[in-house]
Amino acid sequence: MKRLIIIMLTVLVVKLIVGIEANAQFSVNEPGKVEASSSENGFIQGERGFYKGVVVTLDASGKHGLESQTHDEPDSMTWDAAVTAVQKHGPGWRLPTIAELGLMYEHRKLIGGFSAEDYWSSTERDVNSAWIQGFRVGDQDRYVKHSKLKVRAVRSF
Repeated sequence: MKRLIIIMLTVLVVKLIVGIEANAQFSVNEPGKVEASSSENGFIQGERGFYKGVVVTLDASGKHGLESQTHDEPDSMTWDAAVTAVQKHGPGWRLPTIAELGLMYEHRKLIGGFSAEDYWSSTERDVNSAWIQGFRVGDQDRYVKHSKLKVRAVRSF
């Protein structure tokens, strides 16, 4: 009897695992843009995250990573204004680090909505300047904080 119960439980677990993998659904909403639904195992890069942003990076579990807003802030702004603006999206939203912006540049087509301009990072060089990511050719440089640049908010989950 115990052996029969163990066999039945094993079959049930296998069916459950196969069912989870089979439930990942993909759809193409725009030319070249594939979206995937999340599974019980976590998120998929490029899909919508917990806070309706686009998942940029994931850890090995697929449950933790970085989510980007789907659009830029409406206006270019100084670094100080950018820090304040992204916090208005709610708890946890912030400027990306220069390393995160580099990843966002690499995955810019997956995330979408970027201008071919320079974006602020949260990584400061000194009290007067911070690092930026160029989205025209992918360069990283420092700018004085009173310059007006593009801004995209991110959130860790």
